[in-house]
Amino acid sequence: MEDLKSKFLSLHRVYLESDNWIMAAFYGDPDVLRINRVLYERWSTANRSGEPIDYASKKELQFLIKKAYRYASINPNVVRSEWMFRGRLPRIGGSNAFLRLLKRLFLGGK
Repeated sequence: MEDLKSKFLSLHRVYLESDNWIMAAFYGDPDVLRINRVLYERWSTANRSGEPIDYASKKELQFLIKKAYRYASINPNVVRSEWMFRGRLPRIGGSNAFLRLLKRLFLGGK
């Protein structure tokens, strides 16, 4: 577990903290938000001892590492453009584009 935690913190420091747009996109991801809420709840329940990341499960850490790699690979200009022109941050690793197309075709909407 300590290795996974160290790996995530290292990725965070090198890739996410290096650009505010990438960090905003990562923490704006609905899946990352959900995990962060859970970690903060656990941390609060434990009287805020240590750091919230200390309360992540192996599966959660692996997921956060996977997401960090994905967000590290996007261009910060793409994130900024999405925010400025569409009013939203891009979501990496969301639902499949083909499935979204099918939903639009059969269910309507965007």
